[in-house]
Amino acid sequence: MFVRLVLDTNILVSALITKGSPPDGLYKGWQRGEFVLLTSLPQLAELERVVYSPKLQRFIKADSPDDMLFLVRQGSEIITDLPTVFYSADTDDNVIIATALKGRADYLVTGDKKDILHLQEADGVRFVTARQMLEIIAEQ
Repeated sequence: MFVRLVLDTNILVSALITKGSPPDGLYKGWQRGEFVLLTSLPQLAELERVVYSPKLQRFIKADSPDDMLFLVRQGSEIITDLPTVFYSADTDDNVIIATALKGRADYLVTGDKKDILHLQEADGVRFVTARQMLEIIAEQ
């Protein structure tokens, strides 16, 4: 059985910016079929908004955001009818958490220490860093 993951938007953006990083390792692992990636339409909209933001353009190769958005849209399990949750003060974070909960994710991978990681888990979904997730995958 494949592990089911939600990669927070900050992990996907980090994979675009920093090649060879743990987020990049997870993104490449997903492309190799090492786990099932879950997302939602609100997360895809957030990802599109962030990767095309002027302040990030100097860090991202021109075609990379297009490639990532296409691959994530086509290769992920898109979770719909998200529940309303209030785990975080940040509504974008709550959408990511709702995606993980509704999609029955095993893990939500994030770099957000302030609003998500400190929670550790919600309804059976563990919140972990990219480095922790790479270690978990390596152990399996």
